[in-house]
Amino acid sequence: MPNGETFQNPTVQQVFFEIRFPNLFFMESKIGEIQLKIMEKFPISQLIHAQNMVFANIQPFGLPPGIVLPEQPIQAQGEKIWRFQTQDSSTTLNILTSSLNIVSNKYKSYNNDDAIEKFRDILNYTIEPFLKITALPKISRIGLRYIDNCPWPGFVTEKFNDYYNSAYPVDRFAIEDTTAYDFATIVNRGPYKLRYAESLSVVEGNPKFVMDFDGSAEMVSSSEWLVTTDHLHDLISSEYNSTIKDPVRAIMRNPTGG
Repeated sequence: MPNGETFQNPTVQQVFFEIRFPNLFFMESKIGEIQLKIMEKFPISQLIHAQNMVFANIQPFGLPPGIVLPEQPIQAQGEKIWRFQTQDSSTTLNILTSSLNIVSNKYKSYNNDDAIEKFRDILNYTIEPFLKITALPKISRIGLRYIDNCPWPGFVTEKFNDYYNSAYPVDRFAIEDTTAYDFATIVNRGPYKLRYAESLSVVEGNPKFVMDFDGSAEMVSSSEWLVTTDHLHDLISSEYNSTIKDPVRAIMRNPTGG
């Protein structure tokens, strides 16, 4: 499903993909087979033990008032994360017993015809063998997220409106008077959910304007994972294109971003 224009200087900084599923207790026995399937593009591997802190003195429901259990020490439980990376470390694949996620700052195109490297291809490369090896029938949640570091036109309301069709109420809070803002909403789009967020911050005197799009779907048949992901991307792409205006597109077409 090709889409859109491939820009020389796109605003996207990171893209995230995640699937969640019920705990697969056999994951450790399958990870070697999965590794062999993806090793060509993900040659770097490591096993990480993430520490989850569990409070052991949580009182059960129904305990009479005034009765306190003896204090017990906090226990640390390690969760295994099998991490695989591309040779340049630009893309990371994390596999856990109940989720898989891919994080990349490399892919600037999802599936454009003229793009050399497509995020959809790397998804297909990793997810298809994973689903085949695990025989996972249903995915609890699929998530696709894009974080864009966007050009800031300056603290001038008129120019800001020239660049963006923003959710920020500039008729109430003028850009000239704004030093920072955060806006986020979660809305339903048919069977999917979309989280749309904008934020402005000033870091060491430099304004940073970020747009954050997160689309998700729940209880998806494993055979429909890629079609669903395509739909999530279309949803995000449509919202992004409805927010930016031609001056932003002109900047993205310029290899130097100027």
